[in-house]
Amino acid sequence: MMEDFDIPLRRAPVAETPIASGGGIYAKIYRHSRSDFEAPSIDNHEVVLVLQGCGMARRTLSDGRKQSFRFRPGLIAVTPAGETQQLSLSEKSLAIHFYVTPSRLTSLVGHNFDPFPAFGARDEALSSLGRLLCMELMTGLPSGSLFSDHLVGAILERFPRGLSQTETPDYRRERLAPWQLRRAKSVISGNIRKSWSLEELAAEVGTSASHFCRAFRNCEGIPPYRYLIGLRIEHAKKLLTVSSIPLSVIAEEIGCETAGQFSRLFKREAGMSPTAYRREFER
Repeated sequence: MMEDFDIPLRRAPVAETPIASGGGIYAKIYRHSRSDFEAPSIDNHEVVLVLQGCGMARRTLSDGRKQSFRFRPGLIAVTPAGETQQLSLSEKSLAIHFYVTPSRLTSLVGHNFDPFPAFGARDEALSSLGRLLCMELMTGLPSGSLFSDHLVGAILERFPRGLSQTETPDYRRERLAPWQLRRAKSVISGNIRKSWSLEELAAEVGTSASHFCRAFRNCEGIPPYRYLIGLRIEHAKKLLTVSSIPLSVIAEEIGCETAGQFSRLFKREAGMSPTAYRREFER
């Protein structure tokens, strides 16, 4: 069931996640100008990751506390749910804003969790995941919704570690039952053209999206999106051996929107372009 998100009104975002995608997490990318403004309180925790820009950021919280830091790419600002703040930015910046419902964070940690209002913190894992998701969102999800769902799930799991010293559960023992793994692999392989979401695959085996992603990875050694990409590349290689098939047709067969997108994916995964692979086979 989709949760309601309370998100402050700002200018139109550069890009954003589909609201039903993350299961308790939502992301928007904003370009911020040099400005002073008041951010009203919202019902969700907010984490802002700086992507571009360097300057000075200052804020005053509702209890009068003043915080400042020299922002640069990779640094994080945390605003707990219900907190108001007066913000000042000395320079333009690009940032991705994550909004997490308190109920989702509580269910993940196992108890009530109140993040500290950090300003200028650093969490390398959260930053890396955020940059990957930003790249996907700003380029139209070229790797597919299954990959973006995987990133969102990983970000959600990382939140408690990135925002405090609270320990999170050890998920390494989670596994799918044999029938669930067989069913999941059968569903994916049966329609590699489809842009699968984690929610759709999880529903096929009767579990939650977050559990499915972790359990599948623990069983197969790779996340679901990597399994799907592997199947697509192997099928593409078979089709490339038939020289009469155009790249545009092969792209459509494996779920790529254009021949260009297919060529980029194939070169990234196979180490050479589809045309070069076809020439190698014909020798």
